[in-house]
Amino acid sequence: MKFQRTFYEPWSSRPLVVRRLVWWWLLPLCISVTGATWDAFQDPNARVALLAANPSQYWFNVYLRIGILWASIMIALFAVWKGLRRIKRAYAAADGRICTGCLHDVSGLGESGLCPECGRPFEIAEDWRSWKQAGVGKNRTKGLVHE
Repeated sequence: MKFQRTFYEPWSSRPLVVRRLVWWWLLPLCISVTGATWDAFQDPNARVALLAANPSQYWFNVYLRIGILWASIMIALFAVWKGLRRIKRAYAAADGRICTGCLHDVSGLGESGLCPECGRPFEIAEDWRSWKQAGVGKNRTKGLVHE
């Protein structure tokens, strides 16, 4: 059990919206696993026969698969980049006083409480530490002292 807790520990203290961005990496993973499974179940003799009969078609298939995998990785990178950009903009606009679950501005709600948008509890000082650990937060404060 200690290994599982140690493995999960770095992610558990990051804001929920940052942890959700990790799911975008499932897209290229699923595409690559699907492609590998497809290749594994094909007849190897048919692959050799295609290479001997029509090498250009064989290499087209190889490059097509590499292109699809590359495109899926680029889509995932773009989605993560856009998500982090959105999070950083919301953080800057609210001066760090946003909900870690939905990015709702909780500026006028005090130092702790419940987010009116998603119902998650928030505590500004604790949330600031988690934003900082995720690489989003900077020391932008209006009357709030951070450690």
